[in-house]
Amino acid sequence: ERGWLGNWPGGQPRSIWKASVGAGFSSMSLVEGRLFTLGHNGLKDGGIDSVVALEASSGKELWRHSYPEKLADHYYEGGTSGTPTVDSGRVYTLSKAGTALCLEASSGKVLWSRNLVSELGLKIPEWGFAGAPHIAGDRVVYNAGDAGLALDKATGKEAWTSGKGSAGYGTPVPFSLEGKPALAVFGLRHVIVVDPVSGHEFWRHPWKTR
Repeated sequence: ERGWLGNWPGGQPRSIWKASVGAGFSSMSLVEGRLFTLGHNGLKDGGIDSVVALEASSGKELWRHSYPEKLADHYYEGGTSGTPTVDSGRVYTLSKAGTALCLEASSGKVLWSRNLVSELGLKIPEWGFAGAPHIAGDRVVYNAGDAGLALDKATGKEAWTSGKGSAGYGTPVPFSLEGKPALAVFGLRHVIVVDPVSGHEFWRHPWKTR
């Protein structure tokens, strides 16, 4: 879109740099001077998602990891939805079709890769998986399945699952429940609160994801 910026006191901000990362709606994570995001090449056939690392000060591309992924332009432009999560020198991402990646933040090297759909049988939500991975201790938790899914963040091995139904689109939100760690997860028809370590469900409340 154009013309939305409006008037800035003292004049328009100076553009520092621009970088092309591809189509999509992913946000960015900024860690130790590096910016991480995702983009799509915009093709229906031969579609490719890319995880991209840029130097925050200059926009210089440091590395790019690409893999096949559909554009999924379901009533809109399509492209990526999720945002990378960075933890302890590793970048965690989840694609709309369920590709879960753990990459080395310094190089983009793949440390492990899982497909939540073909390997675990989870259903892809109507608009594709969208939430960012959440780190909880030695687990990485995704809004996937009925009420979340956790993998070992070092190996990608399943830690706990919650059923194979359709998820909502929000990132799991951590909070304290009576002094205990908890996560709120948007499912298809409920907000579900779970234990991040075991996946045990504390409670749920009707909240339909439309």
